[in-house]
Amino acid sequence: MKKTVFFFRLWIFFILTSLSLSLLGCASPKSGKDLPLVEEEAYIDLKRNFSLVVPTSWERVKLPVAHPAYRADTVTWQIPGNQNPTGTLRIRILPRQAKGPLQEKLALFLNGEKELLHSNALSFQHPAGPALRLNGLDQSGPLIYLVIGHPKQSFILAFNLSASEYERILPTIEKIILSFTII
Repeated sequence: MKKTVFFFRLWIFFILTSLSLSLLGCASPKSGKDLPLVEEEAYIDLKRNFSLVVPTSWERVKLPVAHPAYRADTVTWQIPGNQNPTGTLRIRILPRQAKGPLQEKLALFLNGEKELLHSNALSFQHPAGPALRLNGLDQSGPLIYLVIGHPKQSFILAFNLSASEYERILPTIEKIILSFTII
């Protein structure tokens, strides 16, 4: 009986040790490069019916209502850089009555924007609904526009970025795009 209990405990110890070592192996980085740790927070806007995850280092821009650039249908974040701000993220909530294909919604938004020097568009299925992504370039740097259509509401995510920080910040932008949810 004592031998059985001893072997049972030994067997449990072996299993737990093996499991611990295998989990440690899973936690190690796959490549030689260490990826920077980015602290994130969920932003939930019940008034505008969306949520997403953004880095805590990004600063939400709060303009007074009297400011000429203020828009009640837009939420803006300043993206920090090494020396100067790297860019902005704007989320525009389109009017509920804005009907039509995503291309028309994007064209209406771009009507008030700077002229693009180069662009390419791609339609895809975002978790929140059908989407159209436009990667572009203007004189100030790379741009990413994303229009997400939904029966309740449509949204435009506009990333204006500096060319020098584009590659560094692109993985974070992809995570933000995938985290966007319509409430």
